[in-house]
Amino acid sequence: SKATVSVLNWYPTRVPGTVPPRPLVCIHTLSPEQKKTRARLNMRRAVPALAALLAASAAGERAYAPMVPTLVWPGLACDDLPFTGGCNCDMQKRALMITVATAGGGTCAPGDRMGESPFMGGQVVGTWDATYCNYLLEGTTSLRHYVEILTTLPFVTTATDMQPREITFTLGGGIYNKHNGHFYEHVGIDKAREYPNPGSDLQESWRAAQQWCAHPDQDILGLVGYLATITTAGEKAFLDAHMNSIGWLGGADVGDEGSWRWIVGPEGCAGYLTAPTDPVLRRSMCDVGDLAAREPGCTGTQCTEGTPFGYTNWEPGEPNAAYMTRESEGEDFLHSYRNTNWNDFRLTNGRIEAFTCEWGGVGTPCLPMANVTQTETLVVDECASGAASGVCNATAPPQTCRDPSGHAGDWMCMCTVGTQKFDTGVRSLAVCQYDECEPGRRGHDLCVQIGQDCTDASPTAEAQHDFECKCAAPLSGAVGTDGPAGPCTQDECRGDGVGKALCVDVGQQCQDENQTHAGNFVCTCTRLGEYGNATGAAAVCALDECAAAAVSGSRGLPPGARGARTCGAAGQTCSDADHTVDGDFVCTCAGAGETGTATGAAAVCERDECAAGGLGKTLCVDDGHMCVDANRTHSGNFVCTCTGAGRTGTATGGAPVCALDECDAGLALNATCEMAKQTCVEPDVAEADDAYCQCPPPMGAQKRVGGAVAACEWDECADHAATCTNAQQVCEDADKGAMGTWVCKCVHPQEPVDPAQLVGEQTVAGCAFKEGDCKKYGYVCSGTSPAQICGAGEVEWDGRVLCKCPAPYSAPPGKHEHASCTLDECAVVCPWCDKTEGHGAGTCASAQQACRDADHTVDRDWRCVCADPYDGDSLMSTAKCVVDECNVECPHCADSGNGNACVAADQTCQDPAGDRTARGNWYCECKAPLSLKGARQAAAAADCELNECRSAGGDAVCVAGGQTCADEDTAPDAVGDWACTCADGFRTVATAQAAVCE
Repeated sequence: SKATVSVLNWYPTRVPGTVPPRPLVCIHTLSPEQKKTRARLNMRRAVPALAALLAASAAGERAYAPMVPTLVWPGLACDDLPFTGGCNCDMQKRALMITVATAGGGTCAPGDRMGESPFMGGQVVGTWDATYCNYLLEGTTSLRHYVEILTTLPFVTTATDMQPREITFTLGGGIYNKHNGHFYEHVGIDKAREYPNPGSDLQESWRAAQQWCAHPDQDILGLVGYLATITTAGEKAFLDAHMNSIGWLGGADVGDEGSWRWIVGPEGCAGYLTAPTDPVLRRSMCDVGDLAAREPGCTGTQCTEGTPFGYTNWEPGEPNAAYMTRESEGEDFLHSYRNTNWNDFRLTNGRIEAFTCEWGGVGTPCLPMANVTQTETLVVDECASGAASGVCNATAPPQTCRDPSGHAGDWMCMCTVGTQKFDTGVRSLAVCQYDECEPGRRGHDLCVQIGQDCTDASPTAEAQHDFECKCAAPLSGAVGTDGPAGPCTQDECRGDGVGKALCVDVGQQCQDENQTHAGNFVCTCTRLGEYGNATGAAAVCALDECAAAAVSGSRGLPPGARGARTCGAAGQTCSDADHTVDGDFVCTCAGAGETGTATGAAAVCERDECAAGGLGKTLCVDDGHMCVDANRTHSGNFVCTCTGAGRTGTATGGAPVCALDECDAGLALNATCEMAKQTCVEPDVAEADDAYCQCPPPMGAQKRVGGAVAACEWDECADHAATCTNAQQVCEDADKGAMGTWVCKCVHPQEPVDPAQLVGEQTVAGCAFKEGDCKKYGYVCSGTSPAQICGAGEVEWDGRVLCKCPAPYSAPPGKHEHASCTLDECAVVCPWCDKTEGHGAGTCASAQQACRDADHTVDRDWRCVCADPYDGDSLMSTAKCVVDECNVECPHCADSGNGNACVAADQTCQDPAGDRTARGNWYCECKAPLSLKGARQAAAAADCELNECRSAGGDAVCVAGGQTCADEDTAPDAVGDWACTCADGFRTVATAQAAVCE
């Protein structure tokens, strides 16, 4: 009860990782200490201001008003950012920059500033620079924390210029230049010393300033920093408008006096070096050697590289290299005066107290630039100032103030009750229309909802309860003011009523029992035989056209049932499936055996005379004939057809006269003729027992024996003589009245081979020449190479001599031609191989090699092939064999040692490829990082050592510092014992892998 409310703060309630919801207003009682650190707003001024702030945030508007805190980025969430690479919301950042400008890029107005966020606490401190309209948030914390601060950071102004504001944030300490996509930050010496830096001479050294910009702690989401490189007049104008750029810049003429170049950033050297002793310094600059040297010149590897100045802004009389004449150190590094003009200075200068860093073009951003920096435009809301709202509220009912564009002087009042009758007047009250007959209002509820017409003669917000209700046509009744009309009545079956037109005028009966409602009259069918009724419409009348009492005079029919009369006159039955459709009755044939139907007329009836009870059934079917009635609407047009094997004949309307074909396939005579391979002939189908069998060509004339097969003659040698003639034999047919009786007989000088078989029945006979025919035909065999042998006394039936291969050749005999002889030249027996040539088996075996003869039909093609694991072969001689002794599968190398010895020592085996025929010339090689110690030994494991001055890069580390590397213990397991020693003339202050010398 004694507490006082001193500060009104608001805090967004949200779950980590989600978009903050609408802010909540909380009132806290603060301690005296809290009052000192967090009190910002006077209570009387804070309440209306925060109310407007909450309303604008909830509505999603980006509008501001003087003295009203306005959230700029209330919906920003770190977890929604599209990170790539190694960036995330938990990474540590040291600063965040916010800039304020009027629309179009102008400077901010006096009275503009950024407020504070309750999330800043003691970790982050905000500094407002009114000169350049920058708000710098500083303090090492997570990116997620900085984003939470942004979502709760208000813009506040006391300015009344009512111009839009452009507010930009950068997730880093730099100011974003949208023209080139780079970031910039002006760093004072005192500020630079608050953060990690690798140098202690920051106030004096260009080198230390470059180290600070390039340090990983200063990276902006993957972009590497460097001393600023001002390459255009536009870039300089941007820096002049947003910061004081006095101090070191990234240019130099070191190594080439008078040739000024940008030696850092993207204008520096391609493929930036990583110096062993100072990786931070080299992240974004050329290698110009030891910058600590007092003597002008360059000791690096990129002394003349970089981008020459294209744009310059030198102070008059500069550069002048003033110290070149007074001291050993020249003025080789670029510096900017307070008036932003350029000057050359030596590497160390105690008067330089600041520098400008730039980020862009070096490194890979881990967040799209649209997320690294964002600009929000705030427009003025004149309705929040109070004056405009007072005008709109000064009427009854009050109106609502709206500022549609954010420009000064265009606010307007809009109707809260009713709708706009005309366009609203700028800076004035609106003319509002209030039609009580519109849906949701009193007139609509009392009139339209009950089916009456509503009119409002004075539809304004001031004139209410003056609407009128009228009975809706065709009803009539008293008019009601501010209430329903009535009672409203009408007899719709009389006068011009709807029922009169729809019922009475078409001959139906009309009845309206409830005359206070429209459309409830009833129409009823009244004509004889019809039935049906309907409410609010003419009835659909139904009529059974097959009923005896039905009439349809209006349809042009005489009294009586139309369907019943039509169908009954034809002796047919009548059916009516749908009583609402005229002429849809169906007549169906009713006579015995009749079929047929018709809609709306008598049916055409059909009858099958071949069915039971028909004349065709009696005259055809009952006598074993087939009956077909193709036209069932006429009598006597059925057709009788004879049935049975060989029987033919038809008749219309009576029994047929049948004929018989005795050669029909189903009769016995046809089968008899076919068995004798003869043709059956029927001279006259009307005469019985006159058919006969006839001989086929080329047999002689038929010999008819009534009803039996014919006696035919045929000399078969007329067709088979060629079979015998081709074998030098003759054909004979002993029985020309029989088939298959022809034979072949031998002709001199051939004789039957088997005296018991003198002829060949329906084939050639077994005939042969006499002995001695090899003398007659032997030249066939002797004319080959090697000469073949005639098979004397071994002849076949056709008399052709046999040629046989001489030993050791082999092949099947050739009939009256030489045989295809083959020989394996690798066989031990080779009668034609002389001593000069040798033969395959003996030659190859003498060298312990295998003999191969790929083609036994070709002479002198044998080869000697080396035995495994040797490789090589040679034609008709021993092969030259080679072997890789480093093959651990070498079966003959077990005793003398081979590549297995290298494998056992974890070394690499080598066998010189130029001399694989030699034995015992293999050797072992050491595997990296080990190296050979002493001379190489053949056929033995190598002696290996670990020299870390070479394998671990010790030489490179020591030589870079002008020192010497030494590895005292080169045993393979002695790791990390190398060290650098100082060169002659230097004293070792401390020892390590890189010594400290002086």
